[in-house]
Amino acid sequence: MGSRSLGARLNSYYEDSVAVDSWEMERMTDIYRHLKSEVRIFLQRQLPFDIGDPIDRGSSHEGLKIRRADEFDVLIPLEISGSNWSFENYALDNCFVKIVERGHDYFIPSNLRQGNYLSAAQVRASFQSAVQRFINKYVGGYLLKTSTHGPAFTLDVYDGFTKLFSVDLVPLIKLGNTWAVAKPHPDSVGIRYSAEGVLWRRSFTHRESHYIRNISHESKKVLKIVKAMRLDNYTQMGMLPSYVYKLAFLHWYYKEESSSSISANVISFLSYLSQVLSNETLHPYPDSEYNVNILKSFTSVSLLNVAHFIRTITLSETKLMAALRLPSGESMFTKCGQNLLTHNCLPGIATNSDSSVSCCTIFRFQICIAFYLWVMRIPGENSA
Repeated sequence: MGSRSLGARLNSYYEDSVAVDSWEMERMTDIYRHLKSEVRIFLQRQLPFDIGDPIDRGSSHEGLKIRRADEFDVLIPLEISGSNWSFENYALDNCFVKIVERGHDYFIPSNLRQGNYLSAAQVRASFQSAVQRFINKYVGGYLLKTSTHGPAFTLDVYDGFTKLFSVDLVPLIKLGNTWAVAKPHPDSVGIRYSAEGVLWRRSFTHRESHYIRNISHESKKVLKIVKAMRLDNYTQMGMLPSYVYKLAFLHWYYKEESSSSISANVISFLSYLSQVLSNETLHPYPDSEYNVNILKSFTSVSLLNVAHFIRTITLSETKLMAALRLPSGESMFTKCGQNLLTHNCLPGIATNSDSSVSCCTIFRFQICIAFYLWVMRIPGENSA
């Protein structure tokens, strides 16, 4: 059980360093939805295959975003027939599947095939090319750029020189109740015609999203606090992606006893997470019949190092409090400066009734800008 002082510190940490400004989230979501609609119409005309309605996923959609409303995730489903295509297991790694053609599908171009298989690499390349054409022809009010980081193809959205947010665009195949996304197998990265280019990664987001929606805001705060801790203690916790933390949280929430105390719940979840990492096994939620271990691609040393750090801070309230300290340069002035930028706030003009922009007087404006420019000399934390 955590003490009252720990509970107060966790609540303060959440309000000061975790929660996303509601006005910012609303504004960025509106821009994202309008842009998504334009992209969908363009892709339907440009792609050599039919697509369905985009599917929102990720932390912004699930109410799990922390700090900034600066990232959105969207799945673009390809319409293929289950009578012509089916999934085939990949024996070397249950996280991946092949999509094999059973009867000739005249609607799928030959250049997207690799033998009898639908190539994830070729679909991804065709998709990226179409998105680039959209950017080249885009005449809206924002600057669009593309980037590739990790397995995702990303669309970055700028307002002038200010980056507003990024959108991860991922092609999706749905056959029955099985989903697979065109995210590359590690052995295929950088190799144009790799044998692993036909592999599609299993996705369990359609199952997980249902359970996430049923979790209350207060309970989600536990995961969001731990996600922020991961960023603020990146050397010790950052080698594992935030998805591992979210998945472990789903198992913890639905399998373990929770408390009305946020401190008790944070300690309980961290203890559970440490045990999961020590065991080096984490299945999708709900537990999958495919025997998929999400932790398979991580080394034992990495998993045990993270587990040891987490176990250490759960056993000492002093160390846990230390792990909640803001990164160097982070302060109320950083948040104030961010509000000034995202609210387009000018001296003496109240653009929003929310108290987060109460700094918009001439005096406070000058102080906030001065401190914001000072702390921006220090690289900020990653978003999540």
